Amino acid sequence: MKRALLAPFVLSATVVATSDAHAEVPAWSALPEGHATAPPRTKAPASIAPHERVPGFVVVQPMLHPAIAKGSRHLLVVANAKLAEQVKANGGASGETSPVCFSQQRGFGPTEESEDPGERSFDWTEGFQNQAFVFPRSEHNNGGVTPVHAEQLIEDERGARIESVDAWVDPATRGVRKITSATLPLRLVRTAIGGLKIYAARDERKDVRLVQFVIVQPRRPEVPQTMTIMAMHHDGGSSNATSCSHLRVAVPIRGGEGDGATVTTTLELPPREAKSEEREIRLREARVQLSVSQTARDREPVVSVSFGWAGRETTQRAVGTMSE
Repeated sequence: MKRALLAPFVLSATVVATSDAHAEVPAWSALPEGHATAPPRTKAPASIAPHERVPGFVVVQPMLHPAIAKGSRHLLVVANAKLAEQVKANGGASGETSPVCFSQQRGFGPTEESEDPGERSFDWTEGFQNQAFVFPRSEHNNGGVTPVHAEQLIEDERGARIESVDAWVDPATRGVRKITSATLPLRLVRTAIGGLKIYAARDERKDVRLVQFVIVQPRRPEVPQTMTIMAMHHDGGSSNATSCSHLRVAVPIRGGEGDGATVTTTLELPPREAKSEEREIRLREARVQLSVSQTARDREPVVSVSFGWAGRETTQRAVGTMSE
């Protein structure tokens, strides 16, 4: 059995220990340049032939209870056939973390009906999931052919990068048609206790310049899978990554003023000396401040990353692994 113990409270202003606490975040010009895909601005096709396919997009019908309203009946998009089989077997939930993260709606608006020029339309919703929902069009909803964004964080001998693919998905035919793809090379800019990593890159587009931050929280079998990475943009927009290994936060560069986001996540602290077979896992919520600014005196945008505690330490004890 697991039980949580509260350690003595420490003020949240205390700085989180980092492996490069005295290192400067790389300058804007030193960040690698690339792109993450942006939501399509073209009208969706009326339909997609059932034989059209895109790798990494598998459309599956989950088992739905007959009482579910017609307007809420949906299909799911997952990354591969194995996950699709799990969805069928489990009634809608895949049993393992997907290597691909999906997003659908535009981050922070606008919709086609919005007339507010201040709303963001440069990015997808940052609330990544391991599956996407698509709804057949009916008298009960405005479903139909839907744009779906998929991205994967890759860390290998070539370095770290985000590979993005966007596609139109037709829930009626299960056909999928590629819209576009992009690569975003990343540079590691900070690390923190517990293996948390912060990557960054430049993403320069016609209508906006962005710093793309990517926050990576390592997944460990002994750490609860309920831990999330969440972000609140300084302009009020919120985002979260509940079932993916990373969260990508796009911060625009605004002339003469700063912008940024506050990321909240849980870090695993170093273990104390074990005195028995009972295992102790120490966890503490932390905040990461991401910001980009450029004043008249700055030759180029200034990128900043800082850490701080956001709550008290919790301790979980278990004999063996946390899965029991």
